Formats: sequence, structure tokens, C-alpha cells
Amino acid sequence: MNIINSLIAISFSIFIQLLFAFQVQSESNNLKIGFIYVSPIADAGWTYAHDQGRKAIEDLNVTINKVESVDEGIQSEPILEYFAKNNYDIIFATSYGYMDPVLKVAKMYPDGVHSHLVAYC
Repeated sequence: MNIINSLIAISFSIFIQLLFAFQVQSESNNLKIGFIYVSPIADAGWTYAHDQGRKAIEDLNVTINKVESVDEGIQSEPILEYFAKNNYDIIFATSYGYMDPVLKVAKMYPDGVHSHLVAYC
């Protein structure tokens, strides 16, 4: 469990760095951030930990949208595309099974930051 906690802490650190980098560059100073979760937040664990990170930035000047219980694989692609088409600056896909759809959508919408957060060893 310490490895997963460390990976989540590292991911959150990178997230905060990206957040402040975009905050400086954003014309409107209001970032749009999307989170895609593989399970319900209440299921404690991986999704719950990511949602704690989301909650930590709610008070900043950001617009946040989250979608829970998104199936992995191609089923996640429409949600990723929704965020990209609606000019979300950062999209966090928080499961290994989102990797290929994230790569596909990132190629179609290269101006956003598409982050694929996993603990794959």
C-alpha cells in the first residue's frame, strides 16, 4: 500500500505543478479540469484518493467536472472527447484501461493536457 500512496502523492505533485503552470498561462485564469473515474468515489481506494486531490483544488479559480464509473477501454472515449471538445485544459483519466483512448483523443486534440494516472509496475 505504501507504493500506491507514494505514486498517488507523486501524481498529485505533478498535477499541482501543471495546475500552476497553466494558471499562469491561461488567458482567462480559469482552468477547466476533467476527471474520469473507473469506479464510484464511495468505493474507497484508488478513485477515492484521486477525488481527494480533486477536492483539494476546488477552492482555486478552476472549473472541475468529474464522471464516475466509466468503463475502461473504448467506452471512455466519448467522455474524453466531450472534455476535449469543450476546451478542458487538463483531463485526468485515472485507470490503466483508459490508456489507448487517452492517446487517441490526445492526438485529435493536442492543445490540452491529457494525463493518464496509473500505478502500473
